[in-house]
Amino acid sequence: MKTLAENLRDPKLLPFTRQSLEFYCDFLSKVSPHYYQFSGIEFSLFSDDDFCDWLVELKPQTLSWNCSQELPGINLGCETYKRLSTYFNDKKFKCSKEVRNIWFEYDWFTSYNKHINKLTPSIFFGSRADNSYGAYKLLNHVFPALPEISWILDIAKSSNLQLTQAGYMSGRKVPSLRVVFTSYRFPDIERFISTIGLPTLHNSKFKIFLLDSNPSLLAIGLDIADSGIVSNAYGIEIYQEWMNSSTWLNLLNSLTKAYGTCSKVNALSKLFLTDRFFPKVYKQPFKNIQDTHQILVCNSFTGPHHLKASFHPNHDFPKFKAYVGFLFPHLLNTKGMVSLSETYEFENND
Repeated sequence: MKTLAENLRDPKLLPFTRQSLEFYCDFLSKVSPHYYQFSGIEFSLFSDDDFCDWLVELKPQTLSWNCSQELPGINLGCETYKRLSTYFNDKKFKCSKEVRNIWFEYDWFTSYNKHINKLTPSIFFGSRADNSYGAYKLLNHVFPALPEISWILDIAKSSNLQLTQAGYMSGRKVPSLRVVFTSYRFPDIERFISTIGLPTLHNSKFKIFLLDSNPSLLAIGLDIADSGIVSNAYGIEIYQEWMNSSTWLNLLNSLTKAYGTCSKVNALSKLFLTDRFFPKVYKQPFKNIQDTHQILVCNSFTGPHHLKASFHPNHDFPKFKAYVGFLFPHLLNTKGMVSLSETYEFENND
């Protein structure tokens, strides 16, 4: 089975990772996909740079399985990790069950030239589909000094947007809150932007790009300072179905049609990688599962996950970024029942 560092070293990723490759591979040398089933890199398109940011997803259940020590490769800091694991192990704390996943983002500009063991990630929580405020509520427990944004949440709800992610960018020089709302309709996002008083920074070219590419899902991300001031800049995330090469090629073709050719976009169009493995048995690292079990690692996948267009009042051209994901799906075979290992805790203890 490939490690995260081995995935990152794939030659097809070099146009996006070359400058940051050795730094992140060293950082990831102790990170096992047993803990992190999904992770990825984020990088700029329409630019000459060759470095990336690193992101890793952690399921809430993993914290409850390994609460006695910090997980390898996270480097959260003892106090933050204790608060996280305490919330997810307290069955009375309903907020933890409203959270779908946790994301840690290591920003290249703030991590470069720093000691690997001292990296501080930004932390994001993803809400479950049936609760629109869970991610923000849990984030507020971990970072109690967050600005009050109930008015934004209410406007988003009335605009048919759902809060799917809330994060505190503690890894940046100027920390701030970020909230991400999803929608299937871009007019709903535009109405939301107008209602909260932000300037409309995208133009007809961007809307034609969306019309041509027909994305499966859209999201808008807002940055909010500790003082409560909402940044005029905003980001629009554009999603297509994971590992669907035909819809992704259409998305990338629509991007170059609207904004011009780009060598990184061409490289991205070739980045659907699938490695097939005969099922192998790996030692289960989660201590509180007492039943006889096996972990079957069947496949490893690499592919584009979403694009992001960032709009700023001082820029006429949106800054595009691409997110590439690495997926390590694990199957847990317990008492003849096969399920994703990440779902075991909730299914058997609720």
